[in-house]
Amino acid sequence: MRFLLLSLLLLISSGCGSNSGSAPKAETEAGDGLNQLRDLMVEAAGSGPTLKKKGDVAEYEGRYPSAVAGVNDGSLTIVWGKGIREGIGENATVIAYQTTPVADGTWAVLENAEIKKLSADELKAKSGK
Repeated sequence: MRFLLLSLLLLISSGCGSNSGSAPKAETEAGDGLNQLRDLMVEAAGSGPTLKKKGDVAEYEGRYPSAVAGVNDGSLTIVWGKGIREGIGENATVIAYQTTPVADGTWAVLENAEIKKLSADELKAKSGK
């Protein structure tokens, strides 16, 4: 049931059901690795405890190869022990992000399953650092 609710939240937040038929611009610009990492974290939230170490993502390699490769090579960072949560609105914190920021910000996955580009100050504030 929880997985179904998370999947529904993901579909709603990503714009599925609209007539455009395309992913939101922000997700496209974020790249395959971060998009897959968000999907991996949604699946993980529905199937058990939160991810606590690198080894926990290994079981998802077949379904999310770019995400697992990014975590393993350090280009994607997971905030271990955090995950996708239901009912989180504007107060959503960062649970994963691209390790190397781009010129105008850093792409991040928020605990409400949203992918968003954050400035350095926003990343710091939403990371709780």
